[in-house]
Amino acid sequence: MSERDAKSATCTTASSLCYWALVFGIAFGLFSLGELVWPGLRSYSNALLFAAAGIACAVNYRRNCTYHCAITGPLFFIAAVVLAIGVHRGWAVPAALVWAVVLLGVGFAILLERRFAALR
Repeated sequence: MSERDAKSATCTTASSLCYWALVFGIAFGLFSLGELVWPGLRSYSNALLFAAAGIACAVNYRRNCTYHCAITGPLFFIAAVVLAIGVHRGWAVPAALVWAVVLLGVGFAILLERRFAALR
């Protein structure tokens, strides 16, 4: 059995939060540089923000197995895709609604983490 198979989902720790913030900062910084090079990306700023958060959750889950990142990572990616498609197709996707759903999802994921990952 590999170390990855033996490792179960864990609660968030200070080091995993710092690691997430570092990865998020790098991803969002790269996206921001992309906006400088391609000004058309500025209209996708909310989508890029959620994509950076999704990347940070995916990397954090891979390294630290934080329980809520398994839930919030896909949620961030879905929000990024919805907002990007809305901008690309010219649909009136209310960003405030997407933000509200994502914030509720993150809160729910943290509650689930406190409830279930702490039992392991």
